[in-house]
Amino acid sequence: MHDHATALLTLDDGRQLLVDLTGVREPGSDGLGHAVVTLSLSDPSLAMMDPEEIRARLRILPDMHWCCHWNDASLADEGDAVAAKAAKDALDGWDAADEAEFLAQLPKDVEPSLVPGLRRETVLHREVKAILESASSIETPGLEVVVERDPPDEFAGEWETASIRKMWMTGPRQLNFGDVRLEKKVASIVPDVIADLNPGKVRGLGGTMTWVDGDFDEDEEDTYPFTWPAAILVEVTVTHGIDDEKLRRIRDLDMPTLEIDLGALGGTVTRENLRDLVVNQLVGKRWVHHPVLRAKRRVLESAVDEHPVTLRYRERLLELRRPAYLAQPAAYWAARYISAMTSFHDANVGIKRAGRKHVGNGPKPQFLGSDSELWQQVEEASEALAAHGLPGALDRMMVDESGMVARIL
Repeated sequence: MHDHATALLTLDDGRQLLVDLTGVREPGSDGLGHAVVTLSLSDPSLAMMDPEEIRARLRILPDMHWCCHWNDASLADEGDAVAAKAAKDALDGWDAADEAEFLAQLPKDVEPSLVPGLRRETVLHREVKAILESASSIETPGLEVVVERDPPDEFAGEWETASIRKMWMTGPRQLNFGDVRLEKKVASIVPDVIADLNPGKVRGLGGTMTWVDGDFDEDEEDTYPFTWPAAILVEVTVTHGIDDEKLRRIRDLDMPTLEIDLGALGGTVTRENLRDLVVNQLVGKRWVHHPVLRAKRRVLESAVDEHPVTLRYRERLLELRRPAYLAQPAAYWAARYISAMTSFHDANVGIKRAGRKHVGNGPKPQFLGSDSELWQQVEEASEALAAHGLPGALDRMMVDESGMVARIL
C-alpha cells in the first residue's frame, strides 16, 4: 500500500519548496510492520540536511481540488465556443442538421464503407464553394494547347523522319471576381460556381514554341491579345471527376471552365490552408475548356502545315504519288475536287443549321474538319491538280469557309 502527500518545506533563507512524500508500510519483526516515508528531493542542499530537521520544517498540505466554481456557467460557454471554433477551423464542424441533409441525399444502396469518404467529400465541396463565394480573386494556371505532326508512313526507313511539335501557352494569372453565384443553371448544366470577371474585359497574351524532332526550334510571342469571356465556370471535384457527358456539355456551352481537384489533398486540412490552396495556389487546378484553345489549335495546325519540314514532306509525297496522279487527266481531278469541296461545304452548312435548331441536352452536331473523309478527298484531288501543274487548290484563301471556292459554290 502506498500513500502520497504533498508538503511545503521552508528553508532558513525563506525559500519554500514543494516536496512529494510517499509512505509505504513494510513488515517488521513484531509482525505489525512500520511506516517508511520517502522524500523526493531535487535540491542538493536538502540531501545533506538531517531527516529530523527536514521533518520539523515540513508542513503537509491538505488534499484540495475545485469541485465547483462561481463562474462555471460562463467558463463552460467559453470552452464550448473555443471548441466549436477549433472544430470549424479543422473542417470538423458537422452538426445534426448537416448529417440529416447528408443522409437524405445519400443513395440508399451505398456501401457503408464508402460513407465516411462521401461525408469528407461533401464537407470539402461545401467549404470550397463557400471560399469561392467570398473570394475577390483566384490564381489560375496558364492555358496550353499542343499540335504534333509525325512524318507520313510512306517515309519509314527511307527518308527524313523529323516530327514537329508546336505549343501555345500563357503563364498563370490572377483573375479578379465580380459577382459570384453558386449552383445556378446555365443552359444544360449546373456548375458549382459562376464568377463574373472584374473588370469585364480581360485580355491575355501567350507565346508559341516549336520543336523539330525533339530539338527546340523557335519561340514566338503573340502580336495581338485575346479577350476572355465575361464569366468563368468553376467545378470542384474530390473523388469523382468531370465525366465525359458533362465535359461535352461544357464544350457545347463554350465557357472557360476551371476544375479544382481536391482528391490529392492528404493529411490534416484546416480552413486556413484550404482557403490558401483554393485562392492562391495552382495545385489541383486545370482548365478543362476555354474558347481560345479551339481557335489557337486551328492557328497551330495551319502553322504546322506551312512549316518547312511539312512542306518538304508534301513535296516528297507528291513525287511518290505523281505517277498515279498523272495516270488520270487534270479534268478528272478537277471534277473530283469540285465534287468533294461541294460535299464538304454543304455538309458543314447543314450542320450549322442543325446546330441553330438544336434543343435538349443531347450532343450538338460537330463541324467536319481536316480528319473527315470528305476533306481527305479534297486533299487528294488538290495534290493531283498540283502534280498536273495546277498548285494552290488547298490555299486557305481558296478553301476556308469564307474562301473563294465556298463563295463561288
